[in-house]
Amino acid sequence: MTVNNTPLLPQNGDLTLPSSPLTTITTTAALSGSSHTNFHIFDILVGLVMGVTIEHGTGRSVKGRFYAGSRLLQPVTNWSGIPIDMINFVVASFASLPLALIMRYGLPPSRVRPLFRAITEILLGAGVVIFCFGMQLRVLLLQSCVAYVILLCCRHDRLVTPIAVTTWSLLYLMLIHQCRLYYDYEGYTLDISGAVMLQTQRLSSLAFNLYDGVRIAKALVSDATYKTLDDNAHVDGKNDPKRAIVEEGGPTLMPSSRECAVAKIPGPIEFAAYCMYFHGVCIGPFVFFKDYQNYLHGYENKHLPPIPFRRLCYLTLRLAVYGLTYAVLFNRIPVNFINHGDFQELSLLGQTSYMFAAFMVARLKYYFGWCLAEMLGICAGNGYTGVDPETRTTLWANVHNFDFFQVETAPNLKVLIDAWNIGTVRWLREVVYFRAPLRFRTILVFLVSAFWHGLYPGYYLMFTTFALFTYTSRTWRRNVRPLVLRAESPSLQCFYDFFTLLITHFTMEYAQAPFHLLGFLPSISLWTRFLFVPHIIGVIVIVAVARTVRYFKAVVEARVSRRQLSTTSHIGVYAVGVVDHRADCVTIHDCNY
Repeated sequence: MTVNNTPLLPQNGDLTLPSSPLTTITTTAALSGSSHTNFHIFDILVGLVMGVTIEHGTGRSVKGRFYAGSRLLQPVTNWSGIPIDMINFVVASFASLPLALIMRYGLPPSRVRPLFRAITEILLGAGVVIFCFGMQLRVLLLQSCVAYVILLCCRHDRLVTPIAVTTWSLLYLMLIHQCRLYYDYEGYTLDISGAVMLQTQRLSSLAFNLYDGVRIAKALVSDATYKTLDDNAHVDGKNDPKRAIVEEGGPTLMPSSRECAVAKIPGPIEFAAYCMYFHGVCIGPFVFFKDYQNYLHGYENKHLPPIPFRRLCYLTLRLAVYGLTYAVLFNRIPVNFINHGDFQELSLLGQTSYMFAAFMVARLKYYFGWCLAEMLGICAGNGYTGVDPETRTTLWANVHNFDFFQVETAPNLKVLIDAWNIGTVRWLREVVYFRAPLRFRTILVFLVSAFWHGLYPGYYLMFTTFALFTYTSRTWRRNVRPLVLRAESPSLQCFYDFFTLLITHFTMEYAQAPFHLLGFLPSISLWTRFLFVPHIIGVIVIVAVARTVRYFKAVVEARVSRRQLSTTSHIGVYAVGVVDHRADCVTIHDCNY
């Protein structure tokens, strides 16, 4: 199987694909003594952590020869040309569907103790991980065990504890990403790094949930002491004007943080089940510990809500559409064609059109995975969030990880971000956004998100660009939209909505290009074709629009004030206490006799 004459599978056991910078450096370093020793040590480290055997001193890339999962379905790979990692991942996910139904109906919380359900979740989860990633299971075990020891040994009412757990989890994840960068540069092999990314979310969120829960219990304050804040707000120290008024000693929390708070550290079995539950360990999406605990123990009266079969059928249909469309188009509209010389010969409109189509196809694989993850959660009973008051159908918002129509037709950048990878957005808000200083919270969220995704330069280019465009969108919306609404012109508002929708989706495709291209030079090369115009316009909007609007507002208000003053002086000679409707209905108290 090839894409643009580039083999995707090993040929006769030896694959010579473009190697990573680290591999190239290793080859060069082999000529020198000390450098060779250093890289030999790094080779050993990669082997110990990831279970990958590096052929020392050969300079051969290990890309495509490192997959540690089961080879049971290798004949299917040989027949179909689909990589073994993808086949194992899809087969394991579909095999988890009947297992999820067994957990729901065969081991329900109403008849089975939570401890037994947790042990079953752990065993099945370990089986899924071993089938997909082999003995790289140890990577997950080491990260979770160290985090649990930190939680056991440190006080939960001190901020240093969740920071320590989060730091350890992210640094460990960085090591995994570094190993992947070493042996699978610019590759898309499904290895253990995806499961580590999900576990990093679980560990860091649990640490902060414990921190919030212990502070709430320690303060012993009632519901009345909490002021409800909007989840988009932030409290930044004593002098923040948005600070909630609470009794002395009572913690200031967002409503969502309070709902997710955990009063005490879970036992080792329950903790391991949260990290390893089979219907989410590899595919997600992220759910908070308290939500998983509710599933494990049962919701109301220790029962699981019924399965919404109509919703399940709808998800099955969408799953088939996403999967088949991606299978048909991903080889016909490949993203890596953007790096090809023929792409440079297209017109700017042609390049933009191809970019839209290629990135749309690339998103289909995420839609497929998240749709399958939602089906798994519903079948198992995980992710339940109540009942729709109108339709009386059960809601499963905690495992609903994307909104296709909101993403593809978003009117602004905020709606788009909130509808994409919803579980990760919730994690970033609870762990970073609500905890960071007000001035830096947006840029910190995007930087942590880039760090969480990996070490490719393209991730950092994309997320810093999205941070810039987020500030641009906020500035534009706050200053321009009120003027459009004040005009009370339906045609103007319709044009404004269409304009913002068009700009939103162009900037989305433009900004996410490095995410797919991964490398620094390919990303910069593509942006150069657009002369960095979106970046430049974004900076201009942030710097100039707010000042321009404020200036014109000041001019208009000054004119209105002069008119009011003139009108008031004229009427005041003849009347006392007369209402001047032309001057905003202000009653005249001081009259000139």
